[in-house]
Amino acid sequence: MKTYKMLSHAAARVDSLREARRLMNGAFLPHSLNPIGRSDRFSLVYKTRDFGALQLHTVSYAEEMLVRTPPFESFYCIHFSAAGECEYRQQKGSHVVDSNYVYISGASHAFEQHMSPNYKQVTLKVGKQALERFLASELGKTLDEPLCFETAPVKVNAEVLSFLNQLTNYYQLISGGLFIQGRSHVANNFENAIIAMLFSIFPNNYTQEYYRNTQDLKPYFIRRAEKFIVSNGLDSISLEDIIAASGVSRRSLHHGFRQYLNITPMKYLKMHRLRTVHEILLHGKAEGVTITQIASDCGFTHMGKFSQDYKALFGETPSETLRKSCGSIANSLD
Repeated sequence: MKTYKMLSHAAARVDSLREARRLMNGAFLPHSLNPIGRSDRFSLVYKTRDFGALQLHTVSYAEEMLVRTPPFESFYCIHFSAAGECEYRQQKGSHVVDSNYVYISGASHAFEQHMSPNYKQVTLKVGKQALERFLASELGKTLDEPLCFETAPVKVNAEVLSFLNQLTNYYQLISGGLFIQGRSHVANNFENAIIAMLFSIFPNNYTQEYYRNTQDLKPYFIRRAEKFIVSNGLDSISLEDIIAASGVSRRSLHHGFRQYLNITPMKYLKMHRLRTVHEILLHGKAEGVTITQIASDCGFTHMGKFSQDYKALFGETPSETLRKSCGSIANSLD
């Protein structure tokens, strides 16, 4: 059984570039860290929480910075921009990201970040061995080739927000001293849940096989409930209807959805309805019909909440999706 032990918890404010380099090299690996322009107002605020295979780092620079990092080899880093913008380059690709995106850097490729002044970044560092061990366990076999994630940024949506909430809960429990000897199974469950969500969010060379395998592992009652939702989700159905279709108790259904899909049955229903609206708007099937009518036909009764949930999932309003669709159709006719 894995025994968890708190490794470190540190916070520092550094006004020396030399000290900042020493600190960052120790937290990750030796790399280039250089301010752009004046360095007399250099300032770094750094916090870290190190626990098991997961480490959380918060870094804030006053100066515009250029960071160049060699391949990590033994770990991956998931980056969230809390303030400011960052242009990052990896595998000959270049992307500008802000708080609307998350991205991953890792084990096989050199990495460069150009950070705006007063940039704040939260980084989750995950051991490559822990990721590959979890993946091999899920697939039930030894990996055929090393794990490799795609490097394009991922738009923050409902799934990413759920991941961030899970991560927040994990570290709140750590801070409360909950993970001590004798309760390591709690930490192990949280760690596995976070790693599973990483595989769900960030495409990699095992994505198709991973989804195929996890789909096959879902119990019959979850598959029944999913089929019922997909077939009847645009009608006025309730949780009781989904429970009846699944053939199990309310408690078993909720537990199964949480365990295998990391979502509740009613949240699954809402996501299905949102994706249906998105499909209609995106592919020009909404001609002569208002967005309100489409949302209503798909089971939504509160338009304000519908718009909020839609934007959280797709990163744009329903009207913006519709305009994009109209523009695409117009271009295809030119």
